[in-house]
Amino acid sequence: MLIETFASLNFTYMNLQEGNFNPTNYLNWMQDSITNKYIEGARTDFSLKEIHKYIARKNKSEQSLLLGIFSEIEKKHIGNIKYEPIDFKEASAWIGILIGEAEYKGKGHSAEILSETMNRISDNYGTKKFLLGVNLNNRIAQQAYEKTGFVAVGLHKKGGLIMEKNL
Repeated sequence: MLIETFASLNFTYMNLQEGNFNPTNYLNWMQDSITNKYIEGARTDFSLKEIHKYIARKNKSEQSLLLGIFSEIEKKHIGNIKYEPIDFKEASAWIGILIGEAEYKGKGHSAEILSETMNRISDNYGTKKFLLGVNLNNRIAQQAYEKTGFVAVGLHKKGGLIMEKNL
């Protein structure tokens, strides 16, 4: 699914497409054992070809929105946020977020990123219920999500904590 580029105070959000990001950085994040420690789909053997195919699939899907997160000042691709699946009937969406650039991790940026993108998704698609899964060992992420209004609602079948926020 494609959406118009939009911005918040510190970040710009846009669909990832050829020429607007460096796919090698994205690949490095997915292959880095520290960055991908809590990312379910991450593997150390990803290839650039797989990254390109993945982005193309998400951009074509009617139930997926993959956005690159770019710093406003440096115009640097620092991570991604994905809404998938977006369930139009249930007005809900699952969220996955990756901050790949080390200097942006642990700085509290997730609150701005989640707030701005959830509001945009809600305005554009009528989505009111947002869910995410978080590794039980990733207490820092759990606390960050709680600060943005997410509450724990159960355990995922794959073993993680399910958190939810309703707008």
